[in-house]
Amino acid sequence: MDLIRALMFLTLGAVVAESFGAPRVFQYENGVLAMAIPPAGTMVPTRHAHPELHRRLMRLWETVFGRHIDIRNPFALMTKREEVESFTEAIGNERAERVLRQTQTCWRLSQAHVGGEPKLPGQPCGVCTPCIVRRTARPLEAVRAKSWPGYAFDLKRLSVRRHAKLGMTFAHTSS
Repeated sequence: MDLIRALMFLTLGAVVAESFGAPRVFQYENGVLAMAIPPAGTMVPTRHAHPELHRRLMRLWETVFGRHIDIRNPFALMTKREEVESFTEAIGNERAERVLRQTQTCWRLSQAHVGGEPKLPGQPCGVCTPCIVRRTARPLEAVRAKSWPGYAFDLKRLSVRRHAKLGMTFAHTSS
């Protein structure tokens, strides 16, 4: 799904770039996902932001549009924590915190159940790969706030880590 969505958005970006004569499109994906490194041995990466995919798409677009449209991914070699630190440094801690609390990365955000356990739709699960990565980048975010519901499941709790389904990603990434 990530690959299809990435191809769709990158292609739409190329069409818009062509219509405005823009020289480049941007894809903002960072670190492990951008380099298509599987976060666990049981996962197969989609390579939806891999540099080789970008090179091939740029060649395709050159054939289709008759000119070069560059794809840039400025966060490719950054961790999520480095992105957050750079963003916070650029706009200040208070503003960055307000903005970051409004963003989401959870794969299961809209689901009412994760691993057979109930959770609120709109609440990050806390156990999928993006939630684990986000939590390492923003460890204080786990504290609930009025504007942010907090994680549904806390991997600091032994019962969650040992849960056959909820702890699966954590067990595979930490062993």
